Amino acid sequence: MSKKTLLFQEHLKEGARLIEFGDWLLPLEYTSILKEAKTVRKTCGLFDVSHMGKIEIKGKDAFLFLQKLSCNDLFLLKEGGLQYNLFLNEKGAILDDCIFYYLKEDHFLCIVNASNKEKICRWLKKHSFSGLEIIDQTEEKSFLSLQGPYAHLIIKDILKKEINFYYMNFVEEEIERRKILISRSGYTAEDGFEIYVDNKDVIFIWERILNAGKNYSLCLCGLGSRDILRIEAGHPLYGGVKLGSQVSAIRAGANIAVGTTARVLD
Repeated sequence: MSKKTLLFQEHLKEGARLIEFGDWLLPLEYTSILKEAKTVRKTCGLFDVSHMGKIEIKGKDAFLFLQKLSCNDLFLLKEGGLQYNLFLNEKGAILDDCIFYYLKEDHFLCIVNASNKEKICRWLKKHSFSGLEIIDQTEEKSFLSLQGPYAHLIIKDILKKEINFYYMNFVEEEIERRKILISRSGYTAEDGFEIYVDNKDVIFIWERILNAGKNYSLCLCGLGSRDILRIEAGHPLYGGVKLGSQVSAIRAGANIAVGTTARVLD
C-alpha cells in the first residue's frame, strides 16, 4: 500500500490529481501543471514534499564521518548553513544527491531523494561507528516548500517579522508555540523557503501559509510543475539522464558538489 503524507486529506479537499511516486501517493497537479509552474514564476506556489528522505546524523565525529562519505567540502559549511552534496560509492559513482543542514556541532540533517532513502540509510549505517546516531525522521517530520518571488512576503507575514537570513541558510522559529526549521532554499531557481516541521503541527503551518498566501495569489503545486521548474533551473534528478549509480560527479556536471581542497583526515 502506498504511503501518504500527513497532508493527504488536504490534497483531496483541494482536488489534487494523485499519482504513485516511488512508495508514495502524491499530488501531480491541482489545476494544471503548466499553470502551476507559471504561477511559481510570477507569484508563489506551495508544495508538500514530505516524501523526501529526512535523516539526522549526530554524535561524536559526525562532521568528519560525513566529510569522508560525501564529496563536497564540509569545512566550507558553517552552523546554520546548507550545502548541496553527493554521496558516492567506493568507485566514486553517485549514490544520491542531497542537502546537508548543519544544525550544530556534530549534528546534521540530510535531505535525500525519497527513492534512495533506504539505500542511503543502509550506506550510512554500514560505515558508522560507536557513538554515532543515524535517525530516519522521514515519517516523523513533514517538509513544505514555498517558492516564488512573493514567498518572502508570505514568510514575513506568518513570522510577523523581517526575514534576516540569506540563501542556503536556515533559522529555527516558532509560530504560536509550534517550532519550525525554515531554510531559504529550493528546487526552482526562484526565491523560496523550505519548512521542516513535526507531523503534529504540519496542518496548522500549511493552513497559515495558505491564509497568508491569499494576498499574494498563492497556488498549490504538485510534482508535475516541480519537475518543470527543476528542469528550467538546470537541477539534475537522480535516476534521470545525468545522475545515477554508474555516473561520476564530474561526468554528471555536478561540479558544484565536488570539493576542490584535499584534506587529510585522521
